[in-house]
Amino acid sequence: MSTAAPRLGILPFRSLLSAVLVTTIVLGGWWLIIWGLQLDPLSAKTPADVFRYIFLHPQAALHRVALGNALAKTLSDALVGYAAGMLLGAAMAAGTSLSRTLERAVLPIAMVLRTVPLVALTPIITLIFGHGLVAVTAVSAIVVFFPTYVNVLLGLRSVPQHLRDLIEAYGGDRQQAFIKVQIPSAIPAFMASARIAVPTALIGVIVAEWLVSGGGVGQYMIESQHSLDYGALWSAAVGLTVASAQLYAFVGWIEQLVLKRIADR
Repeated sequence: MSTAAPRLGILPFRSLLSAVLVTTIVLGGWWLIIWGLQLDPLSAKTPADVFRYIFLHPQAALHRVALGNALAKTLSDALVGYAAGMLLGAAMAAGTSLSRTLERAVLPIAMVLRTVPLVALTPIITLIFGHGLVAVTAVSAIVVFFPTYVNVLLGLRSVPQHLRDLIEAYGGDRQQAFIKVQIPSAIPAFMASARIAVPTALIGVIVAEWLVSGGGVGQYMIESQHSLDYGALWSAAVGLTVASAQLYAFVGWIEQLVLKRIADR
């Protein structure tokens, strides 16, 4: 107990340090590309330009409010789609894992749909759900659903046969084997999918906002581009990058806690 508690306390700091390092590398690479290619400073903004736009500009307070509102809208929509996609993907994987026939019918369809470009899929979703929150969250849920479904299904199918035979030898039925053996074996796949799905959900929401809803960061970037406000455009990109890195690190920290608890059992 004395060693486990400090380790659990260190995990958040390690995740935070990882997020800071990733963000620093991204921002440093961004500055080097602009500087190395000698891009036009009117449209290509450096990290220093973005910092001035957000904190030092005479209208910096208004810039922060507008960007903050756009980010809040995008993140809230992404959260709904993220949760829906994860739950639906895991539930569908659990259902199809119990039937090989159902798996053979559903998995090829899921893989084919996954190959459809998101830009081409979004107008179809708009025709079904209309322009609004439902369409945006549907796009985000769909892009999260497919990798979650495939990964969790593989995790459920990865149980060694001798463990299933052991459950049957002690009089257990298929349902008990599923609960006691298959679900625990699929938890690492589910947590890995949860971590990877964070930036995927954000990308799905941005594309949907760009093409469908007219809100959030997607609309904010369109308006910034039309008004030639490139500081706002780059600020939105930085805000999304930082938010994605932090959320990715947070889910990664939860994943470490869950996997450690499983290993300690």
